[in-house]
Amino acid sequence: MRRSILSAVAIGALSVVAFAVPADARGHFRTEKLSGTSTTTSFAITASPTCDAAGNCVQGYTVTSQQSGDMQGTLTNDGTMYTTAGSSTFRVAIIGLFVGSVRGCGSGSFALTFPLTDADQSAPFTGHDAIVPGSGTGALAGITGVGTYTFDPVSGTSQGSMIVLCRAG
Repeated sequence: MRRSILSAVAIGALSVVAFAVPADARGHFRTEKLSGTSTTTSFAITASPTCDAAGNCVQGYTVTSQQSGDMQGTLTNDGTMYTTAGSSTFRVAIIGLFVGSVRGCGSGSFALTFPLTDADQSAPFTGHDAIVPGSGTGALAGITGVGTYTFDPVSGTSQGSMIVLCRAG
């Protein structure tokens, strides 16, 4: 029984590794550990909020930021936040488009997704992000990766790190 469980775990682990490599994998790949800073350059509400009778609302927005460090370029995020009446906390889900260069990987673009994150309007918060599979263009075609960030809503800056798998070139 124990051997069967260990075999199942090993097969599952191999399956996860196989999913981490792009489906169009040709050539050599490299792993890069990245870090950097993001500074917000613009913020815009994109639609009227949708609210319930208690004043809880869903609101769309767009944020553009400049990336520095191991990722150089522009990240434009389109997000949706859920706010609760009388509270400074909110929940946010985001998808964004990065255009620029990644150290060790090259230049191009890719989409990032930021899963639902709990946040506060007046205190730094931490979240996760992941490159959308198949979204890379240019030298970044086939890139995959996951990371974490800490965002300070007061200063509009973020510190983050990411592990990526990209084509060696």
